[in-house]
Amino acid sequence: MANRVFTDSNIWVYFFSDGENHKAGIVEKFLADSVFKSVFITSCQVVNEVSNVLKRHGFPEEKIRVVIQEITNICLMQDLTVDISLLASGLREKYSFSFWDSIIVATAKTADCDLLMSEDMQDGLVIDDLTIENIF
Repeated sequence: MANRVFTDSNIWVYFFSDGENHKAGIVEKFLADSVFKSVFITSCQVVNEVSNVLKRHGFPEEKIRVVIQEITNICLMQDLTVDISLLASGLREKYSFSFWDSIIVATAKTADCDLLMSEDMQDGLVIDDLTIENIF
């Protein structure tokens, strides 16, 4: 059975940074090593965050649209729901996550992910059956 891996925005920002950062190579290797044993999942929140960061770094809108298409070709998309917002509220209270990080964790949990790939949260933290991992 394939791992279900939720990918946070920083994973995609590095991946699409055109090798401007050594972390792009780490993400590329992780994706290549995982492609046949993992199902990648993300959300519109992540896609929007990636778009915002790339725009701030001077990416033209045409290239941002290509990035959006590529992410959605690689990943299954988990919709934001009221249940996710309620779960996120409980996670903020229990773990002191930021508002946006709690939404990410709640979305990953709702999508039944095994791993949440992010450099923004505590590496190795296990929340029920979800493990947060920082590949950097």
